[in-house]
Amino acid sequence: MRRRTGFYAVAALVLATTFLAPGVLAAAKIGKIFVKAAPPDAGGFSDPKLEDSVKDLQRRIGDFELVTKEEDAEFLLVVVSREEVVVSGQPNSKRLTVTLSVREGDKWTPGIKIVKVNNTAFGLTALKAMGDAQKWVKDRAKGKGH
Repeated sequence: MRRRTGFYAVAALVLATTFLAPGVLAAAKIGKIFVKAAPPDAGGFSDPKLEDSVKDLQRRIGDFELVTKEEDAEFLLVVVSREEVVVSGQPNSKRLTVTLSVREGDKWTPGIKIVKVNNTAFGLTALKAMGDAQKWVKDRAKGKGH
């Protein structure tokens, strides 16, 4: 009898997680975001490495909903710089600078500048930057921020 009870418990768990959980457990999204690289500098040169960080950020979107068109977004995350720097004796620390803006009507209003440094990889630096962006949006929604 115990064996069947265990079987039914496992079956119920599988059914619940397969059919019920996606709708019930899905985290509420905090807003639509578009991620892009900063425009080319004054000399007209663009930095292709910025696009790598755009992809890193898009893969680590967290509680945001990623949109493919800037006009559909409520928030705009712009990768301003991506560089390797020396920090505390670590010769190849990864520094990522992004800005987060908020749509107000048909224009973008500056929100926050985020600078993150990590000793291992740009992907982890992007994850930390996205975490700060999410925190800022959530704090602003609670009335703590800007």
